[in-house]
Amino acid sequence: MFDAIRKEIAEEYAQPHDKPWIVGFSGGKDSTLVAHLVVEHLLSIPRSDRTRTVHIVANDTLVESPLVIGHIKAGRPAGTRGTGYEERERGPDELISTLNELIQFALFLPDRPPADFFSKSWIILLPQDSSEEMRRLIINLTLNALDRWLNALPDAPTDDSGVRALRHVTLLDEAHVILRTRLPALANLVRMSRSKGGVVLLASQSPDDFEGAEDGYLDNMGMTLAFNTQARPGPTRRIFGSGCSLTGLNVGEALCRIRAEAKTRTIVS
Repeated sequence: MFDAIRKEIAEEYAQPHDKPWIVGFSGGKDSTLVAHLVVEHLLSIPRSDRTRTVHIVANDTLVESPLVIGHIKAGRPAGTRGTGYEERERGPDELISTLNELIQFALFLPDRPPADFFSKSWIILLPQDSSEEMRRLIINLTLNALDRWLNALPDAPTDDSGVRALRHVTLLDEAHVILRTRLPALANLVRMSRSKGGVVLLASQSPDDFEGAEDGYLDNMGMTLAFNTQARPGPTRRIFGSGCSLTGLNVGEALCRIRAEAKTRTIVS
């Protein structure tokens, strides 16, 4: 197997162009083996044939083991410089500050696999003293992890009447905050998670918040419920049908539209 890998490396390096190689190196067993094979090949050919630049790139993301970082720095050839903040005499930038703030939340501790995490009930209260960017980041990362886990599962089983088993319920309050980000993970959950046994509940102030045609939320809603609000007539009519209005509803009344049914109902809570 290694002979075939060495042959492929040699053939690729000998291609008639001068495009550089960039080898990612983390200090783990996989990247160490790749870097070793590349360096081994370079040492095996005459210096005159070493016509393509090879960059071995390592990045300290602040979560690596100090032993690995020490190994990388110790192995850096003499005369070369790293590109870390300390080498450039710069302090941590905004991104690093954001990541440092993010890892303070127990929600992101790497001690639970997704199946274990999402098998439990969670109430995630976004810190009010954090920036809007931080709150969006928390939601986006959580939904992205849920999307990758839930939509990778096999379809949920159905009973004799065709009703699919329920696996997971996600409720997003004040959904207009996250709808503005047009997060692909949320769109995937709304469109695809039904067959996996997933349900997404989006609670917001107005039907106007779901008007984003690019994500198709309105077209994928199985049931829509709305109470009295001063919403624009366009989205209201698109969801509930022409002639429907939310402004005339009494306290406790709501319009309810189920996608499988042709008619909108008025219900009393």
